[in-house]
Amino acid sequence: MQGKLEVGEHQFDVETHRENETILVSLNGKEYAVKLEETEQGFTVMLGGNELHVEVTDEQKDHLRLSRSTDVSVDGHLVSTLFRPQRSNNLQASVDEGDMDEGSVTALMPGTIMRILVEEGQTVASGDVLLILEAMKMENEIKAPLSGVVESIAVEEGKPVNKGELLVHIEAENGEAVEGEEG
Repeated sequence: MQGKLEVGEHQFDVETHRENETILVSLNGKEYAVKLEETEQGFTVMLGGNELHVEVTDEQKDHLRLSRSTDVSVDGHLVSTLFRPQRSNNLQASVDEGDMDEGSVTALMPGTIMRILVEEGQTVASGDVLLILEAMKMENEIKAPLSGVVESIAVEEGKPVNKGELLVHIEAENGEAVEGEEG
């Protein structure tokens, strides 16, 4: 996975690779070996001899997956965090980066669109299920990141999609797309 990570006032170019139980994380070109353990409250991150306790809710995880800013607790301190995945070249060609905003719902993983549960012009509330994406033999509900009107549906039932591919675009309730990277 590659992208840009913003933690507080700091920005990093990030690239990760998994090797057995260790995740190799490159931050601005410097590589670190990280062990990640999921806990009830979030994660324990072991980096060298240091251990960080990151508290993050499922909702906050969704915000990060959807490239939305969220506050997470790192060793008891709230830190504003935002991750923007790097899009593949073929996605860059098909979707102009400037057109992505918080109403842009993208595939979190490659898979097949099983069902589309909304129509263009339909009003949806934040958290409403928009479509079902099958990936690795599991059906995943893709939910609306915000309330508004379904402006466009970029996929078809039964067709494969790539990670990061635009699925649906929602125009925010107030009539204007919310400024931001991707949602």
